[in-house]
Amino acid sequence: MELDCEYKMSRRKSAGACRTVNISSGGILLHANETLRVREQVDLSIRWPYELDNGCPLRLRIMGQVVRIDGRRFAVKIKRYEFRTGGHLS
Repeated sequence: MELDCEYKMSRRKSAGACRTVNISSGGILLHANETLRVREQVDLSIRWPYELDNGCPLRLRIMGQVVRIDGRRFAVKIKRYEFRTGGHLS
């Protein structure tokens, strides 16, 4: 599933746009313009392709840790996730 997303790094106060490459129940592979670091904590906000009650946008928020990097792609092990209504990462 390829979806637009945003990320925020816990330690480095950096943030940016990314795009999902694939996602599973335990992890997610993303493509970003910035090079990230293994073991960094990351907070992701993904625009979900479906709406709640046919009108309220949903975002999937994922908290996890970068476990692998391959160029501009990075894999995140999912520690926690939740669906939220509305817009940007917060």
